[in-house]
Amino acid sequence: YRVTINTFHGFANEVIGTFPHIFAVTRNLTQLDDLERLLLVEGLVTKNSQLKFLRPLRQETSHVRDIASATRTSKQEAVTADQIRDHVLKLNNEPPKKTKAGQEIQLRQIGILTEFADLYEAYQAALTNNAVYDYEDMILFVLAALADNAEVKAYFQERYQYILVDEYQDTNNAQNKLVEVLADFFETPNLFVVGD
Repeated sequence: YRVTINTFHGFANEVIGTFPHIFAVTRNLTQLDDLERLLLVEGLVTKNSQLKFLRPLRQETSHVRDIASATRTSKQEAVTADQIRDHVLKLNNEPPKKTKAGQEIQLRQIGILTEFADLYEAYQAALTNNAVYDYEDMILFVLAALADNAEVKAYFQERYQYILVDEYQDTNNAQNKLVEVLADFFETPNLFVVGD
């Protein structure tokens, strides 16, 4: 009769706390705050002299907030740098736009996404090298553990056979994948979502 009520990150903490040996590496990490994230991204942008679109000549750091926001959104949507590169390949294979302005926009979009994928990958490497993680990583750590470890997945699928997700319209892709993984044991899971 015990009902667990959690946020997604609260649930991620529960998973990590229940199986600390699976998350031994993450226990030695420190969580990055928003200012530290901005400073990290600023350092990456400043050091990378190859950037053409995301590091304008006169205002080198003008896109730092947007890049930091894009890394956050990418993680929330469970999108990797490799997936961004795959999208760039698709854009490269599209026929060129008919107008010169259209072609310039297409090339700019490809350039921005290519540079962002490189910065996103460098950001992830910097997190690892500095033994830190950001807020969005908690969900991604748990998703990876559920995918890679049958014991962890079975434990939580047995424990949570009925799942209710409130404010479903606010659920991002990473959170939604977490729900899907928990509920995929049953062909017709006991899953109830509420959204407005």
